[in-house]
Amino acid sequence: MTSGGTAISGILFLLCSGLMLNMLNARTQNASLATTIDRLRSDLRRATDSFTICSKEFNNKNIDFKEKSEELAKKDEKKKILENEKEILNKHISELQKQLTSAKDGKTKTGEEIQGFKKTLEDIKKNFSLAVASPPVASQGDSQAAAAP
Repeated sequence: MTSGGTAISGILFLLCSGLMLNMLNARTQNASLATTIDRLRSDLRRATDSFTICSKEFNNKNIDFKEKSEELAKKDEKKKILENEKEILNKHISELQKQLTSAKDGKTKTGEEIQGFKKTLEDIKKNFSLAVASPPVASQGDSQAAAAP
């Protein structure tokens, strides 16, 4: 039995040694896996933080973009209003220029008419002064009518 007991003891020793080596190897692998898991968790936290920061920046830029789009739309609307006002003012200026041109033409005509009226007035004055300076010669019918009363 000694040889059978020794063989069993040898086999048990080898099995125990194998189990010990397996346990040490498993511990080493578990430690390595735990380190890898910790590193991955740390990377995940950094990625999550980075994502949060990027998300906030994106939202801020999106808000800025919306504000600038609204501002641009308001400026575009204001531009259209100003262009319409400009068009209206240009039409009004054209009308006023036509009226001014018409008034200038009318003033020229009126000035000519005034000169004509002045000449007519002077002619009337001359004729009146001539008529006052030399009374008209009365005809015989006129002298009889004057003597009759």
